[in-house]
Amino acid sequence: MWVCYLLCALPLVGGLWAWIYSKKVVWWEWMLSFGLAVVACFIWHLCLVWGMTTDEETWSGYIVQATFHPEWVEEYKVAIYKTVRRTHTDSKGRTHTTSERVFSHYETRHRTHEQYWDACDTLDKTYDITRAEYDNVAKGFGEVATRDGHKGGFDGGDPNIYVAVNKTCIIYPTTTTKSWTNRIKSAPSLFSYAKVPPGTKVFEYPRCDGWRDSPRLLGTAGLKVPILEWDRVNARLGSAKKVNLIACGFATEGDGDSCMAQYQEAAWLGGKKNDLVICFGGAPEKPFWVKAFGWTEQEICKRNLESLVLEKGFVEATLPAIEKEVAANYQIKDWSKFDYLEIEPSPWAYVTIVLIIAITQGAIWIFSFKNVIEKDQ
Repeated sequence: MWVCYLLCALPLVGGLWAWIYSKKVVWWEWMLSFGLAVVACFIWHLCLVWGMTTDEETWSGYIVQATFHPEWVEEYKVAIYKTVRRTHTDSKGRTHTTSERVFSHYETRHRTHEQYWDACDTLDKTYDITRAEYDNVAKGFGEVATRDGHKGGFDGGDPNIYVAVNKTCIIYPTTTTKSWTNRIKSAPSLFSYAKVPPGTKVFEYPRCDGWRDSPRLLGTAGLKVPILEWDRVNARLGSAKKVNLIACGFATEGDGDSCMAQYQEAAWLGGKKNDLVICFGGAPEKPFWVKAFGWTEQEICKRNLESLVLEKGFVEATLPAIEKEVAANYQIKDWSKFDYLEIEPSPWAYVTIVLIIAITQGAIWIFSFKNVIEKDQ
C-alpha cells in the first residue's frame, strides 16, 4: 500500500519544475499541491483500511432490571426579561436610542413527564420497552420494588419508580453488536478455505439487528431446540466467555455431505471474532455428521462438541452439556496474532487514488496559472 505514497512525488517534482520555469507559480502554490497530494493519499489510506477490515461481532447478555417510570409533573421557574430603551444625547447634541434586555422576574411553569418503561442488561445497555414487555419481565422476576424516583421539582403525579427485581434467576436474553478489526477479511487467500461452488446453498450470516433479535439457529437446527433456550445459553456464557454460539442444520442424507460445513466456514471466512459454530447434517436427533468451527485458542472444545452432538443429537436435552463444554474449554482467539497480515488493496482502489490525485492536482494547478499572483509580487 505504500506505493500510493510514491504518487506524492509527482506533484513534488512537477511542482518544482513549474516553480523554477514559470513566474505564475509561487512557492506556496507548489507546497500546496504537494500537501494536497499527501492529504489525499492519507485519507484514502484510512478509508481503505477501515472498509477492508471493519467488522461486527455479536455479544450476548440478559436483562437485570426493568423499570416503570410513572407520569409526574415538574415545577420549574423561567427567567423573564424585558426590553428597555434608553435615550441619550451626545456632545454634538445628537439624540441616540439603544435597546437592552434586562432581567424582570421569574415565572413558575409546569411540564408533564409521560410514563415510560425501560430495561437494563449485563451489557450496560438501556432499552425502551412496552408496558406488556415490562409486565412479562416483572412477572418472571417475581418481585417489584418501589423506589424513590429522585424527581427534582416534583409537583404532582407519582414520585416513585417501580423496579422489577429478579428473585427467580430467570433469564431474558439480549444481544448487541461490537465493531472490531478483522484483518482476515483483507487477506482471505492466506487461509485454506474451500471454494464455495456456485449454487451451493449455504446460510447467510445471522445478524442480530435488534437487541432481542436472535436468528442464530439456522436450517434444521431450530427444529428440536427452542431459540429462547439457545439464547439463554448464549446469555449465560456471554459475560464469561464472550462467545457467540451459532448452529447450522443441513438436511443431508449421508456422511458424504459433510463438506457443507467446510463451505459454510468458507462463506463466513471462519466466522466472526467470537463465533463458535456447530454444523450438522441429517435429523437433529441423530445427525450423520457434525463439524464445529470458529476462532479459538482451544481446538479441543470444537472436537468435544462434535463428539457430543454426534452422540446425543442437537436437541434441547443436549444444551446443558454443550454449555458445560464451552464454559470449560472455550478460549477466544487472540486476534493480535493476525496483526502481521498485510492489507493489499484491489486494483480498483489504486485506480481510485490515481483519479483523486489527478482531479485535485488539476484543480490546484489551474488555480495557480489562472490567478494574478506572480513571483515578482
